[in-house]
Amino acid sequence: MLDLIGLCVKVEAHADPELGGVSGVVLDESENSILVELKDGRRKRILKRYGVFKFFECKNNDVVGIFPGFLIVGHPVDRVKRLKRVFTR
Repeated sequence: MLDLIGLCVKVEAHADPELGGVSGVVLDESENSILVELKDGRRKRILKRYGVFKFFECKNNDVVGIFPGFLIVGHPVDRVKRLKRVFTR
């Protein structure tokens, strides 16, 4: 999972209860947050660290993965290294 941009996302859980259940398309990501366009056209910036996210392909709903936010914090290259360490133990 190198790039989150362009994937659909659903916030399965978040420390901010208002963000739980939010879903849309990832438009941008920074080290600590993702920018999501909601179905009604609004945009929300969501902190990665405090949530659990389900990423899936928008066209066919194939699930890419469900990840706790602390695993996806950081830049894509760093994220791959971290995920590789977690899943190869």
